[in-house]
Amino acid sequence: MKFKSLALLSFLLLELGLPNTAHSRTVGKVECGSIENFPTSVRKISLATIKPTSQGFVMRITEKNGTDIFQLNRKLIIESARTEGRGSWNLVPYHYDPYPVKIKPNGSFDIAMMVSTRSSCSFQGNLTFLGGAKERIFGTRNASRSPSRHSQNTQVARNGFLRLGDRGSQVYRLIEDLRCAGYYRAGNDSYFGPVTQRAVIAFQSDRGLLADGIAGSQTQKLLRQIRSRRCG
Repeated sequence: MKFKSLALLSFLLLELGLPNTAHSRTVGKVECGSIENFPTSVRKISLATIKPTSQGFVMRITEKNGTDIFQLNRKLIIESARTEGRGSWNLVPYHYDPYPVKIKPNGSFDIAMMVSTRSSCSFQGNLTFLGGAKERIFGTRNASRSPSRHSQNTQVARNGFLRLGDRGSQVYRLIEDLRCAGYYRAGNDSYFGPVTQRAVIAFQSDRGLLADGIAGSQTQKLLRQIRSRRCG
């Protein structure tokens, strides 16, 4: 009888998107910090869920500081975010260049976002699909298929912006441009991580651009011009 009660409790907590203290576990991590010093805080995620709503989806991430609630539209772009009992987040920097939450059919997710003008957070782990969310996101036929690397690169190319959390050949070229300009000294990579973000911010500051750490068309154009002069 005891085991049946625990199973029922686990199911109810999962449906509500609440942490299950009866079976504590780690499904991911949160990393936060300033642009100049990232990360300064690393916390474990004990539960992550996503569920459909009439406007899109609601994603709940339970970690040490509480439960973070993200309201996503149908394109998986975050419309609002708050921590239960602590109020809403400042998403003005994020909305300057909104980027969809990355979710794969196997439940792995990746969120990289600005949470203030000088701070960012990344959320990575595995979530649980609730209420038909998997079918809503991927469709019935494609629910078990992961997006290819080509399709991910195409999505980046479509909006032309490169930012924290991006991967692929375009990021690799950006890093090589930054290296040629003297702003990147780490190894070869195709991941837009905190090191790349700091390099972009430094370049933007020196060139009088908006130093937001997002490599938009103007930033990329200036870097390409410098590379063509210096590195051929």
